[in-house]
Amino acid sequence: MEKPNLGLYEWSGDGTKNNNILPHAPGHVMRTPWEKDPQKRFQGVGGQYHAFSSPDGINWKQESKESIVSGGDTSHFYWDPNTKRFRCTVKGGGNAYVSGDVSGLRRRVVGFSETADLTKFPPLRMVMAPDEIDDLWCKPDTVQRTHFYACPVVPYETVYLGFLQIYRAEEPEGYFHGPLWLELVSSRDGIHWLREEPDTAVRNIYGLESTSRPPLLDIGKFREFDAGMVIAPTPLLVGDELWTFYTGYDELHDLLPYKSCIGLAKMRKDGFAR
Repeated sequence: MEKPNLGLYEWSGDGTKNNNILPHAPGHVMRTPWEKDPQKRFQGVGGQYHAFSSPDGINWKQESKESIVSGGDTSHFYWDPNTKRFRCTVKGGGNAYVSGDVSGLRRRVVGFSETADLTKFPPLRMVMAPDEIDDLWCKPDTVQRTHFYACPVVPYETVYLGFLQIYRAEEPEGYFHGPLWLELVSSRDGIHWLREEPDTAVRNIYGLESTSRPPLLDIGKFREFDAGMVIAPTPLLVGDELWTFYTGYDELHDLLPYKSCIGLAKMRKDGFAR
C-alpha cells in the first residue's frame, strides 16, 4: 500500500505538509465517472452530513449548506448501481430521528433513505431493529437491551450484504456499556433484510457475549486489542479474497479510556455461507 505525500495539510505533529492528510474531505466517498460535470467525478458525504464533490478524489468542495440527513453519529452512504440512486443507512432511535421504540424500550436502530440527488435525502425510515431473540441474554427485571449501532451495506452480485453492528448494553441504564460485534445480513432490495436463523437447539439463556446467531466478525479474547468492540466498513476484493480492515477496541462501548487498533480479517470470495 502506497501513502503519497500530498502536501495539502500542515500537521502539528511535525509542522510540515509531508503527509497524505486530506483537509475537508468526506468520510464516505463514491466514484461517479458518469457525471457530465467533470468537477463531480467523485462525490461524498462528510462533516455533519454534508454533500461534497471532487474532480480527482483529492480536492473537495462542499455542495450542501444544510445537513442532507438527520440521524445519529454512525452511517454508511453508497451508490447503488442497481437502482441508480444514492443510498444510506444511518443510526436512528437514540436521537429520536427514527422511532426506535422496540418492546417498550428506546433503542438504536437502522434508518434508511435514498435519493437521485446527493444534496437532498427524504427523511429516514427504520428498516432494521432488534427482535426478541436479541434480548435473550438480558437479566430479568432490568432494562438491559440490544441495539443496532450501524450497518454498512454493499451491493454484491445480485444481492445486498450488510455488516450489522450488534451492541448489547448491559449496564443498569441499558444504553452505554457493552460489547459490539458484526453480524452478516442480506437483502434482495437493500430495504427488507434477512438475518441468519437462530439455533433453536440452544435452550439456555445466553450470556452477555454468546448468541444463537453466529457473528461474522466477533470480538477478541480477554486483553486482546479487539476484546471490547469491533467495527468495520464493507470489504475489499483482493485477488480471490475479501479483505476487511476493521477497528478493534480493548474496552466496551463508552467505557473510557480505551485503546484502538486496526485489524485485518480475510475470507475467500463469496465465502459468506458455511
